[in-house]
Amino acid sequence: MTDVIDAIMAAPRQIQGHPLQAIDKFVQEPWPSKYDPEDCEFWKAYFILPWESGARRLGRLMYMIHEPTQTVIGVLVYTHAEYQTRPNDKYLKGVFREADVPR
Repeated sequence: MTDVIDAIMAAPRQIQGHPLQAIDKFVQEPWPSKYDPEDCEFWKAYFILPWESGARRLGRLMYMIHEPTQTVIGVLVYTHAEYQTRPNDKYLKGVFREADVPR
């Protein structure tokens, strides 16, 4: 996980190909409804967990980038073994409230 976090901190928007060994790909995510913090972007990085198999093998780290300060804030880490698809907006809003993410 440290390699994944370091890779995201180094290049939080790297999208093309496989530029970082720890990261499979990056995707900009839509904000949950009624969330669109000013000067912030919502992203998801996909990373391989080589010791796992099946749905647990591809991890996802959702994070936001606060543009003015170039700060990366981790929001949620999961695999499809825990959530078949992206966690629903209601759940994400709860995570944002706990993390004091502005609306």
